[in-house]
Amino acid sequence: MKFNREQFFDGVRKFEGALTQQQVNGLNFILDSMEKDPFPTNIEHAAYMFATVKHETGHTYQPIHEYGSHKYFVRRYGSHTKVGRRLGNDTPEEGATYAGRGDVQLTGENNYEKAEEALRKYYPDIVKEFEQRTGKRFDLTVGDQPNDEQDAENASDPTIAYAIMSHGMRTGMFTTRKLSDYDSAKGFDARNARKIINGLDQADLIVRYYKKFLPILRQSLISNSVVKSTSPADKPADSPPTDDTAIAPTPPTNTVAIEGVKPYRDIGLGGVLKNDAKTILPANIGLNTVSEWIQQSTGWPQWIVDLLPKLVVVLIICTVLWLLYRVVTYVMHNFRENERVKLQAMINANPHMKDIVLK
Repeated sequence: MKFNREQFFDGVRKFEGALTQQQVNGLNFILDSMEKDPFPTNIEHAAYMFATVKHETGHTYQPIHEYGSHKYFVRRYGSHTKVGRRLGNDTPEEGATYAGRGDVQLTGENNYEKAEEALRKYYPDIVKEFEQRTGKRFDLTVGDQPNDEQDAENASDPTIAYAIMSHGMRTGMFTTRKLSDYDSAKGFDARNARKIINGLDQADLIVRYYKKFLPILRQSLISNSVVKSTSPADKPADSPPTDDTAIAPTPPTNTVAIEGVKPYRDIGLGGVLKNDAKTILPANIGLNTVSEWIQQSTGWPQWIVDLLPKLVVVLIICTVLWLLYRVVTYVMHNFRENERVKLQAMINANPHMKDIVLK
């Protein structure tokens, strides 16, 4: 697939507004990578990839690291936790080593190993380019070669992050669910396609993004020689493994359940509110995102975090009602006071009215 960049960015700006240079660079890189991908896909799948990356990267369209402190990751994904063990983390520290990274927040040692193996097999040119560019051997895991403590960070490399996202969504590497599972005669099922990454978490929000990107990609498409994914996952001999997952809070049987994506590393509460303001709707006023940011920052129990949006709504309603009460009582008080002043003035001017008023 080839796309007209001017038409594409004109379309994106209509729903994103002014784009930062970071967003422009990220969108351009994804377009370039799609055009060069040895396993091209169709427009519907491409639109859903863009929608997913928009959400998972906090609207930056660039690979990010899951937000949180070292202690948070150890507490959440360490080997002493059920989630950590199912993700294949062997020590508490590996909870932090294999925290979420990239375009879709790859999480857990097992998943880093699967991604490493998949890229070596299906994307040898990308692996070769990465090694030539960085001067080091491609690896996503630690402990299997000298001085490899930072190898998991390679999942945040834009080229590697794209390949992981593309391969994982096309083949089902994350949750055993893949893009082609949601093709039908009625069209692409964008809502349930969220199960490829993270159950149905924020599914409706991502559907809205998908519906924005789909016409943009169609209108900016220059050429398209492939109308159906030619992913190696469509070949029985290359079917992906079906144990663990990258990120899926409500996955199908035999997949790993892990908490929702946290794409807000180092942007602060102001950044969270700014990003949410771009997608404000009655059903999506940003409270869930803010509470998620608070949970990642404080480590509070999930049940407390889940209550925060409800408590904020109740507080807003109570505040509005209290303000209305104060306005009404103020108006009524002023009205009564004015009437009293008028009556007193009339009595002062006509002393005989005092007896009438008293009666």
